[in-house]
Amino acid sequence: MEKMTPSLSPHDSVSRSRETPVIGRAVWITLAVLTVFRLIAAAYAGLSEDEAYYRLWALAPSYGYLDHPPMVAWWIAAGQWLLGDNVLAIRLLSVLSVVVGTLALWRTAWILSGSNRLADRAALWLQAAFLVGIGAVVMTPDTPSVMFWGLSLWAVAELDRSQNPRWLLAMGCFAGLGLVSKYSGLFFGAGFVLWLATDRSSRRWWRSPYLYLGGLLAVLVFLPVIYWNATHGWVSFAKQFGRAVGHRFTLRYLGEFIGAEIGLLNPLIALFCGLGVVMWLRKRGPRARATWLLVATSAPFLAYLTAHSFHARVQANWPAPLFPALVLIAASAAHGMSSARPAWKWLRQAVAPFGIGLSVAALAWSVDPLGKTD
Repeated sequence: MEKMTPSLSPHDSVSRSRETPVIGRAVWITLAVLTVFRLIAAAYAGLSEDEAYYRLWALAPSYGYLDHPPMVAWWIAAGQWLLGDNVLAIRLLSVLSVVVGTLALWRTAWILSGSNRLADRAALWLQAAFLVGIGAVVMTPDTPSVMFWGLSLWAVAELDRSQNPRWLLAMGCFAGLGLVSKYSGLFFGAGFVLWLATDRSSRRWWRSPYLYLGGLLAVLVFLPVIYWNATHGWVSFAKQFGRAVGHRFTLRYLGEFIGAEIGLLNPLIALFCGLGVVMWLRKRGPRARATWLLVATSAPFLAYLTAHSFHARVQANWPAPLFPALVLIAASAAHGMSSARPAWKWLRQAVAPFGIGLSVAALAWSVDPLGKTD
């Protein structure tokens, strides 16, 4: 195989020759065009049953609901306050959250690599991930969860780059909002602790009061949800955390879980992501640090999902918060191919048009499945 040079390297020689962070024109144009298209699709595609259900929640805003924490209802209510009670209002913040998440991923990629080109590729490839490209027009609890997970990851990257402890407060705020979106946000906290415990140069943060203030801030943001559960028989916690306990072992769902995520991530992105993991496992020293940040913050949730697949089906949308990190690992692997063979170059160039093209086609079909608009 061709020589591959890892690209994520926040503390090695690359950091001494960083480019000025400038988002490429292609990223801005693609993001603008897709956002307009997604807004149109969001306005005309029929609501799913779940979205209609969450709309009912938004009519009576609360600090909690049986199935999930309340962020999805708050987002729908905010859209309705802006645009009235219509389909676009329900999905407005979902579409806009992809813009925020993409910009956060771009910045994270630049921090970890110092490369505008790699950051541009990561931003474009995020649009090419099918679950993101198509799911952007569907309002579910995963939508705010993905955005706040990505913002939490960005805050950690900024912390590592600047060594400014105030980023721990930002991370605590984002992590708390992630928990208000979906309880799976707990796994980001577990991943952050794993990173602090295993990254030698980051262990100093254990002695910083900002670490504990950030954790307290996350708890305070989440406290209304805890209070709601306490006054409603802990029904939401019981429903969601009860899924973690299995009563039988089976391999029936493992292949389904892996196959679904490869498909929803985009098979080409999944291929480069696998290469990125192999590259990380083979390298040593400071070049491994940035990839380990991505792996560590993702590992607890991925481990839980894998364990869950041994006793029950993993819904295809559950791993969505991991997609920005997986896309960044994939983009780094593609960027690190210093002497790629023509086939690899072709695959690298095909990722964005393949994923974005199919996503746009799927959204167009959802609006007018028979191509016969009245």
